[in-house]
Amino acid sequence: MYAEKGFEGELLEQIVEGNTANKDRWVDLITKEELELSMDENSTAVIYELTFASFVPVGIIPLSIYVWDYLGAIKCSLFVWSSMLTSIDFLIIGVLKSKVNQKGFFRGVLKTLALGAIAALVSYYVED
Repeated sequence: MYAEKGFEGELLEQIVEGNTANKDRWVDLITKEELELSMDENSTAVIYELTFASFVPVGIIPLSIYVWDYLGAIKCSLFVWSSMLTSIDFLIIGVLKSKVNQKGFFRGVLKTLALGAIAALVSYYVED
C-alpha cells in the first residue's frame, strides 16, 4: 500500500514496521486506507437507527392482515396471506440489500428469501 504511494527502501520498511507493531492501529489503517471503510461512532449510530426504522414498517406489513381482520372480519386464510406478505417483504429487503452491498441481484434476493423462510419454519415448529 505504501509502496504504491511511492515509499521505498528503508523508509518503507520503517513505515510498515511502525504500523504493524500495534494490531489495533494496523486494522484501523487497513480499514480506512485500503478498504476505504470508516467505522466511526457516528456512522455506526446512523446504521443502528436506520436498521430500527426499517424494521418497524417492514414488521407491520405481515401483521396488517390480522389488524384488517380484527377491524372487519375478512374471509380468507390469514396465515396464507401473512406468509405471502412476509415473502414480499423479504423479496424487497433482498433487492435493497443487493443494491446496497452491490452484490449479485438474484443471489441476494434468493439468499434473503431463503433465510427468512428458514427462520419462519424454525419459529413455527419451535412454537408448536
